[in-house]
Parts: sequence; structure tokens; C-alpha cells
Amino acid sequence: MYQVPQYGYPQSYIPIPPPDLRRMQEEEKLRKIANRAGIAVLCYYGLMFAIQMLLLSLLSMWGLVDYSQVSNAFQGIEPLAYYLMTGVCATVSAVLPAALLLRSSREGVHALLPFASVGKRKMVSYVVMGLAVCMFANFATTILSNNLSGMGIPEYASSTPFDGSPLSVLMLILCVCVVPALMEELVFRGAILGSLRRFGDGVAILGSAGLFGVMHGNLVQIPFAFIVGLILGYLVVHTGSMLPAILVHFFNNLCSCLMVIFGFYLDAHVYNIFSYILVILIFVVGMLGFFYLSKRDRGLFTLSQKRFLIPFSGRLGIFVGSPAVIAFLVVMAIMTLLTIVGGMML
Repeated sequence: MYQVPQYGYPQSYIPIPPPDLRRMQEEEKLRKIANRAGIAVLCYYGLMFAIQMLLLSLLSMWGLVDYSQVSNAFQGIEPLAYYLMTGVCATVSAVLPAALLLRSSREGVHALLPFASVGKRKMVSYVVMGLAVCMFANFATTILSNNLSGMGIPEYASSTPFDGSPLSVLMLILCVCVVPALMEELVFRGAILGSLRRFGDGVAILGSAGLFGVMHGNLVQIPFAFIVGLILGYLVVHTGSMLPAILVHFFNNLCSCLMVIFGFYLDAHVYNIFSYILVILIFVVGMLGFFYLSKRDRGLFTLSQKRFLIPFSGRLGIFVGSPAVIAFLVVMAIMTLLTIVGGMML
């Protein structure tokens, strides 16, 4: 008869790394992810700039650029050519960085580009709530722009070529609403946010929103885009789907396009009334959406909590302090400064 040894069965030995070593390993993983995100956004901005220069050269060869009007709006480019250039730049510059991040990630495409099912009522509520946040960001931007003007810094006023023709309406909506909503969300709320979630959802939302804001390259749009990036990132993380963020982005840009279209046809007084009605309507509907979600979604403003050896501030510091992210911030600081100096010289 087999007997149990006096001192029991031998126990297997599984070495457990000491806490300091595990912390160092975690820091190294996070730093690699942050560098990939920084390289991706550098590629995104660099490709956009390079493609724009290439297309400007081609348009010049075809006689579609009037260099006597370069200092004016749209750099002397014909409206149709301007729209095509904008759409091509936004599409091509987004696909490559997103593909590189998706390929290098271990999570897989479905984890980085989630499209979980969201109920129709909740979807509408999330979208109108997000639009209301965008309107708030617009107010903050207007206040900042007025203060900057008081300090002698020129206002940034984005403009869009529009002549009232059906083709102009179509190209305006396509290149200002559809393409950015798809391509920018693919890069920032898809590949970048998805990869940064290894840092935790809070750092991922803040980090992707920060990169999205800085990428706009001027003092007025940076805070606006940052606030918008926060709500869009939150919607993706909370719902498990990119669709609400894409829709908010689309409808926010559509509101801007409607301002351009109605500004072309209406006199100033009627236009102002229309703009006020639109903003108030978005705020009211957004608040209704918020109240609906607050009753139906008890975890409306909670994020999933993961255990890390490194605290939140430390993880955020690793992200901001990674070499690729620092390089991107330096490049965009230079471009922002050049934009300010150029505006003051005009």
C-alpha cells in the first residue's frame, strides 16, 4: 500500500518577480505603447503635410493654383480642387498610421476598433449629449479667441470655399463632415485610444484627446479639439463602440457646414437668429439625452478599473514623457508658433 511521504508531496517552485522588477517591466511595456502612439501621430501629421505639398505642386502644374492669391483664403486654389485635396490628404494620411498601430498591437483589430451593439434610444441619447458638449467647447473657444485678440494674437478663423452650387454643397458635406468623422476617428479613437487602453481607460482618454487637440496646431482649436476628444473617447470606452463617436463628430461638423450654407443664403440678422436657435436646440436635446441616460445607465460616468503597479499620475507621466510623444509636442509647438507669427504678419 502506497503511503504519503512523512513531509508531504514535493511542491513545485514558481518564481514570482519582485515588485520592483514587475514595475520596471510594466513601465517598459507602457513606454513602448506610448512611443508607438507618438510615432503614429507624427506619421499622420507628416503625411498630411507632405501630401498637401505634393498636391499643391500638381495643382500648380495643372494651372489650378493662382499664386497671386496665396496669401488669401484657400491659398489661391480653386474650390473643387481644394475639396479634393482636403479629402485625399485626410484619407491617405490616416490609413497608414492606423494600419501600423493595428498591425503592431497584440489586442487585434476588433479590440482597437470596437463596434459593439448599442440600443437605438441609447445611441441617440449618447449622440445628442456629445453634441451638447461640443457646443460647450465652441463657447469656450469663442471666449479664448476673444481674449487672445485682446492680447494682440490674431484670431484663427477657419473658412471653407462655398459658392452655393449643388456640387459645392455635396463636396462641403463629404470633405468636412464625412471624411474627418471616419478618418480622424479611425486614428485617434480607434488605433491610438485602443492601444493606449493598456495604460488604463482614464489615461487612454486623456492621452488620445491631448494628441487630437495638439494636432490641430493653433491656440484656438487646441482646447476645443481637446474637449471634444475627451467626450468622444469617453463614448468609445463606455459604449464599447466607435459608432457614437463617429456620429457625434459627423453631426458637429455638419452644424458648422449648415452655418456656412445658411450664411451664404441668409442675411446677417436671420442668420444670427438661425444660429441661436440651432445652439439652443442642441443644448436642450442634449440635456434630455443626459437625463435619459442618467436613469437608464447607472454607470454613466464610471470607467473600468484595472490594477496597476504604477499609479495614474505615473502612467500619465510615462505617456507624456515618452520620446515620440515629446517629439510630436515639440513639432506641433513650432508649427503653432509659426501659425501665430504668420497671422501677425498678415
